Amino acid sequence: MTNSSSPDPVLASLGVTSIRHSVVSDVPATSWDKAMVSGNGIQGAMAMGRVPDETIVLNHAGLFIPLAAPFPTVSQAKILPELRRMIEEGMFQAAADRVVEYSKEEGKNGDTWTDPFVPACSLKVTMPSRGTPRGYLRSTDFLTGVTGTRWEDDAGLHVRRLFVSKPDNLIVLSLTGINPVDCDLKLVLHDPELDGAAPPPGPDAIMATVPEAAACEDWGRLTFRIVYTRRWPGSLQGCEVAARVIATGGNVTAVDGGLTIRGATDVLVILRTELSYNISESRLPALCSELSRINDRYDSLLAQHAAIHGEIMSRCQLDLGGTEADHRLTAPALFANSCVGRLNTALLEKEFDACRYLVLSSSGPEYPPTLQGIWGATWKPDWSSDYTQNGNLQTVVAGNLPANIPEAMNGFFRYLESQLPDYRDNAMRLFGARGANIPHRTSAHGLNNRWEKVWPMTFWTAGAAWNAQFFYDYWLTTGNKEFLLNHALPWMKEAAVFFEDFFYPGPDGKWVSNPSYSPENEGANTLSQSALNSTMDFAAARELLTNLVAVCSQLGIESGNVARWKTMLAKMPEYMINSDGAIAEWITPLLKDSYDHRHASHLYGLYAGLPADIASNPVLQTAFKVAFDKRMEWRRSLNGADMAFGLCQLGWAAASLRLADDAYETVDWLANNFWFAESMVTSHNVRSIFNVDLAGGLPRLILQMLVQDRPGQLDLLPALPKRWKTGCVTGVLCRGQLVVRHLEWYPESATVVLYSAVDQTITLRIDGMQEMAVADTVFKKSGVVILKAGKAITLKLRQLAHSEDITVNSAHTAHAH
Repeated sequence: MTNSSSPDPVLASLGVTSIRHSVVSDVPATSWDKAMVSGNGIQGAMAMGRVPDETIVLNHAGLFIPLAAPFPTVSQAKILPELRRMIEEGMFQAAADRVVEYSKEEGKNGDTWTDPFVPACSLKVTMPSRGTPRGYLRSTDFLTGVTGTRWEDDAGLHVRRLFVSKPDNLIVLSLTGINPVDCDLKLVLHDPELDGAAPPPGPDAIMATVPEAAACEDWGRLTFRIVYTRRWPGSLQGCEVAARVIATGGNVTAVDGGLTIRGATDVLVILRTELSYNISESRLPALCSELSRINDRYDSLLAQHAAIHGEIMSRCQLDLGGTEADHRLTAPALFANSCVGRLNTALLEKEFDACRYLVLSSSGPEYPPTLQGIWGATWKPDWSSDYTQNGNLQTVVAGNLPANIPEAMNGFFRYLESQLPDYRDNAMRLFGARGANIPHRTSAHGLNNRWEKVWPMTFWTAGAAWNAQFFYDYWLTTGNKEFLLNHALPWMKEAAVFFEDFFYPGPDGKWVSNPSYSPENEGANTLSQSALNSTMDFAAARELLTNLVAVCSQLGIESGNVARWKTMLAKMPEYMINSDGAIAEWITPLLKDSYDHRHASHLYGLYAGLPADIASNPVLQTAFKVAFDKRMEWRRSLNGADMAFGLCQLGWAAASLRLADDAYETVDWLANNFWFAESMVTSHNVRSIFNVDLAGGLPRLILQMLVQDRPGQLDLLPALPKRWKTGCVTGVLCRGQLVVRHLEWYPESATVVLYSAVDQTITLRIDGMQEMAVADTVFKKSGVVILKAGKAITLKLRQLAHSEDITVNSAHTAHAH
């Protein structure tokens, strides 16, 4: 396996510690969506890398500007019998129209967007022009989170480095290079002149912005305050930013709300942004006081941050044999050396790191990544850059557990639990049901405030159950019983009691899901998104109830509910196979499948692996394969284009079905198409729309091709494509408190190191090898492995020449936890 060497002095000056684990570009950002990004899950920063003057956009998790006061959703439950009758009679669009009409009778406008995620402000860095810039480079080091920019001009070398500290919750900017460093610094309302950025809203949204500055001989202070016009009880009212500026050996002067620095050997800027829910009581004096006590050494601040950030980034690594020469290419050159059908291996390795970096940097203690992560430099982001919960949010968190970033799930759980009262209100008003009903869009609150005739989003019911799978998997992966009892089980029960009230029996005694919605598709014969019996509804409910029965039976709790859940499971309708032999998207003859669509919601049962009901049924597996192929036919006609996360859904399904080359095809499209090549940040469409869904979806897909798991069973290389003849992956978290510490494979051999936090016995399978051995016993395709808590086991497998036999050297080695 390759291991690229340390960078040369030029790249090291940018803050690059490893060529292999960084991205370097030789062009500045021409628009905000091509910026280099850094973040700690609370604060984010976007560095444009422009010279000699720079704009650094400051972001903060949860900064959804208040534009629309939340209101209780439409009282759909009052007309639910009427809607159900209409849908049962095939009047699908009429049902969607009826909800809109009824909401207007209540005085409610469902065409109400979520409050958008917007920037806090920008730090403008102005430097004197001293001739034509040359030798330009900018970078992001994934192992430290440092973004850098360097160039030379007639005065010499200029270097800017920035990171967002985890331990100190600071944005840290260093200006070095030539002596002296001369610059002007000012915090301003985000610059609307940045290419691609929408201008700020008018006074109906923003009341005031106040930049101020104060200076002594060698240090200065910058502050910025923004007050939002639209406010209501509990809403965000504004935000405040404070910066401490240290100019070593120079003079600092306050001028027009900014700072002028002359004659410094280096300049250090440390900033912190805070949201305000009571703007009448400013936090700026306290913020400035806190910053005055912070260590003022760049290297010390970075070392403390890099130790934490770097440990997380180093846990899970992918090596498919990319060359050091390719890793040394600039990002634009590396993308130019790759295309669909000829995916550059180094590019994919670097993207794997970039994805984990984007998710880690934008996942905080209170919020998961929005559609744009924790970044954004426009006042009118696509889809409000909110939490789109019919697929986008679930995709961006999908890789956290297998890719060994379990702490990145904290904000996801905290955010959902904080909005549970709203979700309960939705369930009761929309369906007269207990439990939780999650809207397809949320940001500052969880009330369902958006629906219309084309997008009947009050019919969406699968969200709480889908999110429940992540609660359950976190328990299975970590073994955290406190989390299970106080977070996972309560959430799962909220999702289950909703279905208990919402489902009703049909003529055959099986459950009916009505009204229903399969994001965001329409029946080919109705051209309406209003639906009946979406396959996803039952797949998510079946998964949820099966998990509840399993864990509660294991713990010997909830006996009454377990009996009820088992009864509900017995009444679940079977998957429907349509006339094309494919799994139908709706379990009803009233709706015909529409294959040309970017979502693949009916494949939900295969997103997280191969469940027992599908694994034991070859007929179902064949039907799922046909359904997958139907979606892929449309995708192939577009060369894979159109929405990254829908491709992730297809890839997960292919990996679960062990369709190695099909899964690789989706990886090929995702890796080549859905990126900003200049910065290696992911996109929603091909090279357009800044979006981080793929950052969770692609690592999940790659790891699902290499390792699949459920409690008591581990499958290695289940969907290994022919192109990955050799490779290595480390640090894969698995259900059952198991870690694949090291998996390395060659055409005729493999080595795996397993570590378990608990004593357990698992069935181990290595696909593609007809026989394997553990200790002195030979097994056909799979074998039993006994794992001891706190110890690692190393298995070495070798395929004999001219034979299908496998010989194994097995060594048990103790490792510290």
